[in-house]
Formats: sequence, C-alpha cells, structure tokens
Amino acid sequence: MSKPSDSSNNTYSNFQTSDIMPSTQKLHKQFSQLLLEFSKAPRETFRIIYTHPPPTSSDIPPTDTNSHPRHRCQKLFVLDSSFNPPSRAHLGVAKAAVIDSIKHHRPTSGRTSTTQSSSSDGRSSQGDFPEQRLILLLATENADKAPKPADFADRLVMMVLMAQDLRRQLLQLDRNDADTDASGNNSSGQQPSKGAATDAAASDGARPPVSDEKSPYAIPIDIAITKKPYFMDKAASISSSGIYYSRQPNLTTTSADSPVEQTHLTGFDTLTRIFHPKYYPPDHTLSALQPFLSHHRIRALMRTGRGREAEDLQVKREDGEKEWISGKGFEKEWLEKVELVDDEELEGENVRGVSSTLVREAVGKGDWEGVRGLCGEEIAEWVRERALYTKTAEEAKGNRDGGGGGQEKL
Repeated sequence: MSKPSDSSNNTYSNFQTSDIMPSTQKLHKQFSQLLLEFSKAPRETFRIIYTHPPPTSSDIPPTDTNSHPRHRCQKLFVLDSSFNPPSRAHLGVAKAAVIDSIKHHRPTSGRTSTTQSSSSDGRSSQGDFPEQRLILLLATENADKAPKPADFADRLVMMVLMAQDLRRQLLQLDRNDADTDASGNNSSGQQPSKGAATDAAASDGARPPVSDEKSPYAIPIDIAITKKPYFMDKAASISSSGIYYSRQPNLTTTSADSPVEQTHLTGFDTLTRIFHPKYYPPDHTLSALQPFLSHHRIRALMRTGRGREAEDLQVKREDGEKEWISGKGFEKEWLEKVELVDDEELEGENVRGVSSTLVREAVGKGDWEGVRGLCGEEIAEWVRERALYTKTAEEAKGNRDGGGGGQEKL
C-alpha cells in the first residue's frame, strides 16, 4: 500500500493528523497558508483542507496514482456557498439531507440493523446505510484579492465550527433514537422491566446502543476549496479529483472505480439560475446540464413565501402534478434528479427567514443575541472576537455577494 504523498497536492495537511483539535486561531493561520499554496497550484482545482472529525494518521486511506488520499462513499452531499458567515440555514439544510437519507434507508421494520461495516479509511458505518460524506465547499476564485466582508480563512474557520455543531446535533439525534428504542414502550403505555425492554429490542430488531463512530449519523464532513466559479464545473472538479470512489480501489489503476453520485444542496435562487437558459451562452440551451444531471442530483430549499417563484418554474400537467417548464435542451428525465424541500419541512431546525445577510445586519446593529440565534454560539463568538461584519447594517446589507462569486446565500 502506497503512503500519502507529502506534496502540496496532498488532501491532508500535517495538522489534521493530531488527536487534539487545533485552536481556532491556529486554524486561521494554517488555512491562510493553505489558501496561498492552493492559489499557486495552477493544475489543482479542488482540495480538502480539513475533515471533521480530524483523522489520525492510521485513518488516512489509500492513495491513487495522483497521491490523493481517497474516500469510499455511496452518497456525497455537497453544500456550496459563500459561508459569509455560515448560518443556521446552512446547518439546517445539511442536517435535513442527512436525516432524510438515513430515514430512506432504514430497514422496513423501522429499526436500525446492528450489522457493522467499515470503510477503507477506517470509519465504521451501519451496515443498512450507505456510506455518506458531506462537503462544505468554498469557491476561492480571485483568492489573491481580499474578499469582503470576511476573508476566506475566517470563513473556513467558521465552516469548521459549523461542522462541529452539525456533527454534535446529528449524534444527539441518534442517541435520542437509541433511547426511544431502548425504552420498549408497549401498546398499553406501561414501561416494561429493564430486562424485558432489552428482550423486546432484540426481538423486534431495535439496535443496541452503539459508539458514536459506528452511528449512521456520524458522517465525515470535509471542508474544501475550489477555484471553479460555476456550479457544473465545481461538480466536475470534485469528480475528476479522484478523491471519492464507490468501490474498493485498485491501487494501480482507477479504471474499475465507479463515480460517486453527488447531491448538491442549494437554495431556490441558485436553482432558478441553474435552469435558466440565459446562463448558458452562446447557444443558451439547457443541454449544457446533461453531463451534470446524468450523474448527479439537486436538493433545493424553498423559502416560505417563495411560492410564486416556484410557480414561475413549474406548470401543471393533466394529472394535476407539476413539472419543470421545458426550455431548449431540457430533458424530462431531469425531473427525477431535482428535489424541492420547503423550509418548514426541515426536521429539527427552524430556518425560516434565516440568511447570512441577516447575520451581518445583526452584527452591524450590535444585536449579539440575534447573531447567536442566527448562526450559533461558537460562530458568533468567532465573529465577535475577529470583529467581522462590523460595518453598519446598511453597508452589510449592500454586501450580499460578499466576494462569494455569486454563490447562493442561505
């Protein structure tokens, strides 16, 4: 087995193999250096700069011929945003996608199997669930220019803080599910004895308590950067990196590897742009989407009150259902690749009306209680410590794009 390369193209940096989480200040310094290195590597368009939880040296998986550490997974969620800053909406969208996927793959009994399997990078997973990963992706085009209002290193630190919060919440959900299964409530509403509860769990397939690392909710979260500014190019960059695969890799060739299906988590504004022909010059045809939608999926969040925009993009069929308007180059099969999710349906997170813009405006007003409610305690503390977004509310509102290259703001 080949060892991970020490070159600048190596996905993992030395600090990631530490058992101790680096301080946020140290992370900021390291991210600044990694961003500089990335900007000077012309052939590299995608890089993972941090994974939560940080792997130990023994966890680093095999490498391919390009010396990239590789990750086996069957489902790959991609949340691409400017994260300026990360908000509860970002967290809620990612959290709901993971929860819905796990629910979809539960056994028909409604209980989780105790069968365990291990991925090639040492991460265990529940045997009844696909191996899943999440990418929090930040585009760094024009990285040699100072982005506003927060620099990329600050945003990456906040993305790590969001990843920590997201993982904590997912694991707590799993513990709550385990407690519910173990309680053994019967139809009469009476609590059985402790022994009876254990016997009942064993007989109906309820899973016994498992360690966090073996929980289906314990998906690794990659913090990544890309030089690609456009949606489809980002997806292609992830695929061509060779980092993610869906079968046991051959260390001498990648020809046997299956591509991993990506599910891109977007806001509705991004979805409207994706399916608008004007964004595909010079022919202005949606056929440009074919390479992406033939392999990947989109899961879009619809904000409450955006029904009119949804109507503009959909028409009623004879059976009363709705489908996307067929623009030039549109393929009906693509309807199966797009999932619309109302923000009122996000389990465990109330993200109605939450956005990065509102966070910046709350900072501008000095409303720190509001900031904590919009983005969480840890991110709010980093924003305050680094004096980010300290312009007035009016200036913050005017910086909607914030150097993010027109990416979706949640």
